Amino acid sequence: MDLVFYKTSKNPEKFSIKVTDKHLVNDMYVYYITTQDVLLKKQPYDGEIVFKYRNQSVLKTHFSLHPNCHYVHFTLHGKAYTRKLSPAGIAYLETVRAVKLVIQH
Repeated sequence: MDLVFYKTSKNPEKFSIKVTDKHLVNDMYVYYITTQDVLLKKQPYDGEIVFKYRNQSVLKTHFSLHPNCHYVHFTLHGKAYTRKLSPAGIAYLETVRAVKLVIQH
């Protein structure tokens, strides 16, 4: 899985990390993205999560970490979904972003 953070007000530059832990990849989809639909907001995305199987992209989601607007947006089998991130998903993505910013400075 590739986790990409776009250049935003909180990210001075675009960066990505590769997640190879199969359990974490599963957790990202099962525990970090809820089944609760939300209205797609006009917020710019903070990044994307690209789920892969054998080096092939199988699902690309765009995510937002804006206050009061934590969600992922993706298309699966031709249908668009916008789902709320779970508290664990928000915490994970915010931690990755914060750790990367500390390493960069």
